[in-house]
Amino acid sequence: MGVAHKDGHSWLWRLVQHRVGRRSRQKQKERQKEREKERIVRLPLGISVALWAPIPSSSRLKRDVLLNAVAALLLFSASDIMAQHLQHTQAHKQQQQSQQELDPQQQQQPPRELQGCGAEQVPPTLSSTLRQIDAGRTLAVGCEGVIVNALLLTPMYHKLEAMLAHNTALKRSSTSSAGGGGSSSRGNPKVTSSGRSGAAARVAAAVSGASTAANTAANAAAAAAAAAQTQQGSRASRLLWLLSLYQVLAVQIVAMPFSSFSFLFFTPVLRFSFTRLFEEQQLPAQEEQVQQHYVQQQRLEQQLLLAPERRQQQRQQQEQEHQQFCLILGSPGSQRTIQNEVIDKDAPTTVQQHQQQQQQGQQQQQHQRCWISSDPPGNLRAALREGYEAVRCHFREIYVASLVVWPLSDLINFRFVPLAMRPAWDSLLDFVWAVYLSYAAHSSPAPVQQQHPVDETAGAAAAAPTSSAGMQLNTA
Repeated sequence: MGVAHKDGHSWLWRLVQHRVGRRSRQKQKERQKEREKERIVRLPLGISVALWAPIPSSSRLKRDVLLNAVAALLLFSASDIMAQHLQHTQAHKQQQQSQQELDPQQQQQPPRELQGCGAEQVPPTLSSTLRQIDAGRTLAVGCEGVIVNALLLTPMYHKLEAMLAHNTALKRSSTSSAGGGGSSSRGNPKVTSSGRSGAAARVAAAVSGASTAANTAANAAAAAAAAAQTQQGSRASRLLWLLSLYQVLAVQIVAMPFSSFSFLFFTPVLRFSFTRLFEEQQLPAQEEQVQQHYVQQQRLEQQLLLAPERRQQQRQQQEQEHQQFCLILGSPGSQRTIQNEVIDKDAPTTVQQHQQQQQQGQQQQQHQRCWISSDPPGNLRAALREGYEAVRCHFREIYVASLVVWPLSDLINFRFVPLAMRPAWDSLLDFVWAVYLSYAAHSSPAPVQQQHPVDETAGAAAAAPTSSAGMQLNTA
C-alpha cells in the first residue's frame, strides 16, 4: 500500500512539473518573439536601440501623463501671467522714456495733460496686471503646456527608456565580488620530549610561510577584483553619458521642433476660441448692464425735461412770496433784487454729476497702464494668420535658444534625475522657458496688428478698452 501511494504521488508531481515547464517554455518563446520584433539597431560608440520596444508599464505612463497635465496647466498659466506682467512693465518704461524725450514746453504743461497710460513714476504691480489679465490668452497657454509637456514629452521619455533598457549600462550590477580568504590559526601541540623540538620548530616555520603566501595571494586577488570593478564602473558611467547624449539628440531633433511649432501656431487659435467662449458667457451680463444704463439715461432725460417746469414753479412761488412780503413791508422795488438772487437748485446738481464723471474717467485713465499685447483675433482666419506670422518671426530664435538651454538641462535630467522626478525638474525649468514662449507668441509684428482691425468686427469692438492704451503708446 505504501508503494502504491508513493507511485501515485510521484505521478502527480511529474504532471505538475510538466505543466509548469510548459508554461515557462511558452513565456520564453513569447519573450524571444518580442525581442526579435524589437529590431535592435546598433549606433556608434557601442550603443544599441530597440526601435519597437513596448513601454513596460502602461499604468505608470497614464499616472505620469495625468500628473504632468495638471502641473503643466498650472505652470504655464502662471508663466503667462508673468509674461503679461513683463509686457506691462516694459510698456510703462517705454511710456516714461517717450515722455522724457518730449520738448521742454510740453514737459512744462500741467500734470493732468501728461497723465495717461503709464505716466506714473511707480512701476506697475502684479495686482494691476491681474486686474487687466487676458483670461483667454492665459488659458490658451495653459492648454498648450498640457499638449507639449503631458501629451508629447512624457510618452517620449518613457519610450526612450524602453528603447534603451536592454543596454547593459542601464542595468545596475548588484553582484559584489566576495574576495577575501580567512586565515585559520592552528595551534601547535605541546611536545613533551625535548628531542623533537627542532622538528616542531621547522614545521611551525613552514606553516607560517604558507599562511603568509596565502595572504599575499588573497590580497593580490582582491586588488585585481577592485581594479576590475573600478574599470567596469567607469565604462558604465561613460556608456550612461553616451545614452544621455543620444536621448538629448532625440529630444532636440524630434520633440523641440514640433513643440515650438505647435506652441507658436496653435496658441492664437486656442486664444480665439477661449475668447469667444468668454464673450458668449459675458453677453447676458453685458446686456443687463446696457439695459440698466439705458434706464438710467432715460431717468436723467426725464429729470432734465422736468427741470424747467420745476424752475418755473419755484420762481412763481418765490415771486408770490416776495410780493406778499413787499406788500407787508411796503417796498415794491425790492422785487428785482430778489429775482436776481434766485438760485437754481437743479442745475448745480447736474453740473456736479458731470464733473464727478469726468474726474472718475481721469482717475481710471491714470490707474490703467499701457498694454503692448496684441488684441485677440476676431475670426479663425485672423488667428491662423497670426500663428503663421509668429512661426515665421520667432521659430528660428526659439529653436536656437533651445539648442543652448535644453541640452545641458537634459543631460542633468537623463543622467542624475530619476524617471519619477523628471516632471518636477521639467516644471522647474519650464516656468522660465514658458515665459519666453508666451512673450514670443504674443508679440506679433506691427503690420499683423494693423491687419487685425480689418478682419475683426466684433472682436475689435470688444477689445477697444484694452487696445486704446497700446495705440497711445505707439502714437507717442
